[in-house]
Amino acid sequence: RFSASAAGKYLVHSSVRVIQTGAEIEAALEIRLNGFGLLGGFASRDVPTANYDPTIEVMTVVSLAVNDYVEIFAKHNGGSARNFYDKFIIVTKLSN
Repeated sequence: RFSASAAGKYLVHSSVRVIQTGAEIEAALEIRLNGFGLLGGFASRDVPTANYDPTIEVMTVVSLAVNDYVEIFAKHNGGSARNFYDKFIIVTKLSN
């Protein structure tokens, strides 16, 4: 989670990897504003049945007010045996 200490335009970049255990699944990554508003950052990916850990990335530019926050939400339909790893969010202020 990132909270803006100053208003401005920000570049938000996020990435996750999903552990694949051999069955085909779908995984998705979202960037949300203040806990609920989707920021236009959304990626979904079908994961093949091969043992392959795909990376899903999302990037968007957003205007934030002081105390606005952005978070990432990742999900998959592969059951509880899979987890996400290599998760990150990078936020860079572009302008006021």
